[in-house]
Amino acid sequence: MRTLLSLLTLLSCSALADGHEHAHEGGSALSKLTLNAGKRWQTDAQLQKAMAVIRDDVQAAIEPIHAGKFAAKDYEALAGRIEKQVAGVISKCKLPPEVDAQFHLVLADVVSGVATMKKAGDRTKGVVQVIEALQAYPTYFEHPGWKPIQH
Repeated sequence: MRTLLSLLTLLSCSALADGHEHAHEGGSALSKLTLNAGKRWQTDAQLQKAMAVIRDDVQAAIEPIHAGKFAAKDYEALAGRIEKQVAGVISKCKLPPEVDAQFHLVLADVVSGVATMKKAGDRTKGVVQVIEALQAYPTYFEHPGWKPIQH
């Protein structure tokens, strides 16, 4: 799993198929997101389901995090659940290359946030990074019924 997620920071799922690499030079990949000729990118049901699960898992963690009741093992468990969803998105990716390239920017920040959640230190920074990706997602991608994170 760790190898797969490391690859994600370098490659999009369509790039895995054709060997084309995408490098990210520090900072948030979200700043590179663009719309599709002024409209949000179309997504598929599998991607929407995975993003909703990630959103729900993060939403459920916010209150205990704010209350100081989220231990290292809780951050690691949350990171593991998010990794599972990301791996599913990658393995089942059928997005057109243009959509995939844009969605990869969201996933890059999610994966970076997960990595921060798994390290000793301020693990909340990782959750914040995932929340920022989740907040950007509906601005750039169609997802009927999307519920924003409440915090």
